[in-house]
Amino acid sequence: MSKIHNYIMLCLILVISCLILLMFFLSPRLAALLSPSVESPEVAYLHRFTAGIGSPIRIAIGADDNAYVTDNRNHRVSVLDAHGNLLRHIYGANSPLGVAVDNKGWLYVGDKQTGSVFILTPGGAHVGKLGDGDGQFTMPGDIAAPARTVTTAP
Repeated sequence: MSKIHNYIMLCLILVISCLILLMFFLSPRLAALLSPSVESPEVAYLHRFTAGIGSPIRIAIGADDNAYVTDNRNHRVSVLDAHGNLLRHIYGANSPLGVAVDNKGWLYVGDKQTGSVFILTPGGAHVGKLGDGDGQFTMPGDIAAPARTVTTAP
């Protein structure tokens, strides 16, 4: 009786192993069949810029094709045109990490020192913060702002 029991257990283990291998090999193919095709994004290389950025951390490209670069060492966000020319600096964040720009030009700047995400107008004026205030986010470095919905990773 124990030999039959062992044989059944061995068969079950083999069947389960085969099912796991099938799932492993078929899952990428099934996912590709079930998901809609996605076009590759358009890629454009940025020109080299020498705007005196001391410690560039993150970059965001706005709808105006300007690049917004957080400069942690100089406590600012540098705004560059598509050719790398410095347009202006935006000050206010103590230790800027993440940056995002929505389709209307509003900026969202994550500040490491205060643990906040500042909201700025297209002109750079502070209008508020995300969350309940200082310390809401541990390291607000990854910020996304599609349209007017803002997502942060604490």
